[in-house]
Amino acid sequence: MASMLLPELVEEILLRIPPDEPAHLVRAALVCKPWCRIISDGGFLRRYRRFHQSPPLLGYIHNAYHHIGKSEIARLVPTSLPSPVIASSPHCYSWWALDCRHGRVLIQMPTDTLVVWDPIAGSQQQLSQPPYLYLECMGAVLCATDGCDHLDCHGDPFVIVFVGTQYVGDDMLTWTSMYSSKTGVWSASKTSISTNFLTWTKPSLLTKDTLYFPFGNGMIIKSILMYDLCTHELSAVSMPGELSMIDMEEESSSSSLIKLEDGGLGVVALVDNCIYIWSRPDSIGGWVKHRVVELGMLLPQQPHPHKLIGFAEGTYTIFISTNVGIFALDLKSRQVRKVGTRRAYFPILPYMSFYTPSLALCLV
Repeated sequence: MASMLLPELVEEILLRIPPDEPAHLVRAALVCKPWCRIISDGGFLRRYRRFHQSPPLLGYIHNAYHHIGKSEIARLVPTSLPSPVIASSPHCYSWWALDCRHGRVLIQMPTDTLVVWDPIAGSQQQLSQPPYLYLECMGAVLCATDGCDHLDCHGDPFVIVFVGTQYVGDDMLTWTSMYSSKTGVWSASKTSISTNFLTWTKPSLLTKDTLYFPFGNGMIIKSILMYDLCTHELSAVSMPGELSMIDMEEESSSSSLIKLEDGGLGVVALVDNCIYIWSRPDSIGGWVKHRVVELGMLLPQQPHPHKLIGFAEGTYTIFISTNVGIFALDLKSRQVRKVGTRRAYFPILPYMSFYTPSLALCLV
């Protein structure tokens, strides 16, 4: 009779189960009671998250919706099955997802309220918007726990940074206000810089202690607002000058922010069949061309241009819409994976989080 594996060896094997495929963890937990006990143990789960470091992509939220008969298409699309993130979405046809980070989704409701939704925990927290006028707005949500590694933030305090633009006389001004779940209060608005573009095009990006809000025209970013989470100051960041030398037309190109491998700010532009990447080193204070990626045969060929519709914060992955579906492209390895079907999406918000075995086992 073959000898049984030692529990320590079993744990090392289970530790290497890919976190982005919920079915693998479910099957492992169902093998036998000893394996189920290991996978359900809190110490193992902490090791599991630290071992894999980055929360996996479990799905994406989109802002395109329509009725099919009397039903609505799913607003949170899982990227693997079975998935723990397919239920508990807000019951409203016209909500708008502003941001997604640290396991939470920030949603603007048609009643001028905000909802912070945790798909893994199945919780929703509703709050009023800041009491200030705006024509266009953007928001960001993030964990507020000091020293958190953001691998298991569910239930922890959070903050929201809300940005609005409004005419004051003939000037267009931008204001910010911060909400803390610890106090349940919005800060006084801070009006700062004037802006030339009213349309917010993409979700925010968090790098270190700074939030970046892109805005511009449709799928093309024209400028960036930088919000310092320590000083609460807002300032403008211009786009790379070389972009003006590229044929950035709305029908044939698109752009996005991205977090580079060193944790710094980057800009990605997709023009025709080529990806341009710029970095902004702190020591220089300006933009440097980081690299150029030729798509070549990485994506299906089509007569219409591909569209850059999102990025996975904390990774080097972008999302591209094609005629045959949505693809995730790792800019470092050039690995491509199809993650969704083709629809008329606005920019998508990837949902990245670990999940507990108890939730996974409920799917069986």
